[in-house]
Amino acid sequence: MSTRHTHLLYLGPTQMQAYAWSSKHLSLTQSFPDTQAGLEQFVEYLKQHPFPHLMLVDVVEEDFRLETIPHVHGRKHDELIERKLDWHYKNLPFRLAMFRQRLESGRRDDEILLSALTNQQHLAPWLQCIQSTGSPLAGMYTPAYLANELLQQARHEHVLLLTWQANSGLRQSYFRNRHLCLSRLTPVEAENDFPNQAHNETLRLMRHLENSGQLKPDSVLNVYLVCREADFAKLTALPDHPTNIRYSFLDISRAEAGSGIHGQTLLPDATLLYLNILGNKQPPVQYAPETHTHHYWLWRQRNRLKTSAAVCLFAALAISTAMLVKTHNYSQEIQALRQETDRYSAQIESLLSTRPATAVSIDEMKSAVTFFDSLDKLLPPPEAHLHKLAFALDQHPQILAQKIGWQTDIGSTNLPDNPHHTIRFEGELAGFSNEYRDALSYLEQFKAALESQGLTVIKQSLPVDTSVNGNIHAEQGSEISALKFSLELKSQ
Repeated sequence: MSTRHTHLLYLGPTQMQAYAWSSKHLSLTQSFPDTQAGLEQFVEYLKQHPFPHLMLVDVVEEDFRLETIPHVHGRKHDELIERKLDWHYKNLPFRLAMFRQRLESGRRDDEILLSALTNQQHLAPWLQCIQSTGSPLAGMYTPAYLANELLQQARHEHVLLLTWQANSGLRQSYFRNRHLCLSRLTPVEAENDFPNQAHNETLRLMRHLENSGQLKPDSVLNVYLVCREADFAKLTALPDHPTNIRYSFLDISRAEAGSGIHGQTLLPDATLLYLNILGNKQPPVQYAPETHTHHYWLWRQRNRLKTSAAVCLFAALAISTAMLVKTHNYSQEIQALRQETDRYSAQIESLLSTRPATAVSIDEMKSAVTFFDSLDKLLPPPEAHLHKLAFALDQHPQILAQKIGWQTDIGSTNLPDNPHHTIRFEGELAGFSNEYRDALSYLEQFKAALESQGLTVIKQSLPVDTSVNGNIHAEQGSEISALKFSLELKSQ
């Protein structure tokens, strides 16, 4: 869990305490005795602080069991763990399983640690208050799963950590190869009796470990005490220390510094030390089932929705701001263009006022210029057709050109779909005297030469009337000065 929580709850055997945690500084907000009045005060506190809470439960009734299961994954793994939990802690809601290691021998099964809080009567009233007020409970933890944070430098096989909490007693947490095996709490009321109780409980736990086979008789148990230097001196001064027990001293102030805490605990009480560890780094497992953390899930979803809404609102504001800035810039550009247009219009009006008056308006002149520009682009120049005509004349020297004219077929100011040039050619046949048949044949050859170059030839007038009503004999006796004709040439 990566979310940092600022409200912590500590439940001991006789009371509940609420702490505020900020910048690694803990402060006790309120204490609630294990009475009906204390429960009512706790409800009022929760109503005034509707924030996520982390609960640290430090009670005697916490049971631990080591088990092995086959090394499987997925749903089968979860089913095996549930079966083991039901076997040992059936009908107990506050239970968990934590993977310890994979065994190196045999089938290489998985070794897991099962644990449960067995005294539901002590927990139920406080949890009922949390659920009735809808307070988000982020998790429920015990010091047993936080103790490993105090043993970062311990590299021994068998390690026992002893801490004293003023409101609960002496906690003993046993680790083998840095894995938690069990943890138990022994009430110790007098602070001055801490060294004697620590020594006696260490001997008792050592006998339990030897009887259960977890600690061999020749193995060394390394005991770490989180206490004051004076308490450690009293402990080491006690007689009858077994040779296979080695005591080490963890100054509680140094333990605080190792966890990033400076001078916050009340020596030698380790309660605030555990709370600071919990606020700074939560273990991967916790006791509260989903039914008790449902309000916390809702709180997280609500915060995510608020965050998403805030992001969307910020994005909308950013986009709106950018659009407003662009609109403002566009308005300035449009205004500048309008001013420039007005300036050019004024210059044009000034130039037009200096020109002499004409019968044709400016718009008509503009339309005419545009029309002729378009005409130049659509129509090829007539020179190409004149070259064809000249080529045919060179091949027929007896045809003399008298007059050549051309025009473009455009019937109105609108350009035709397929405009083309029309060339009118007027010529004369020379050297044929009265040989009219030869002259007409020669003219046909000239016409064929033009058509072979892609021109359409239309006869307008011939030197001799060859129609049905024509009289060639009559013409033979008359004096004809020239055999003239005219042709119309069109580009295809």
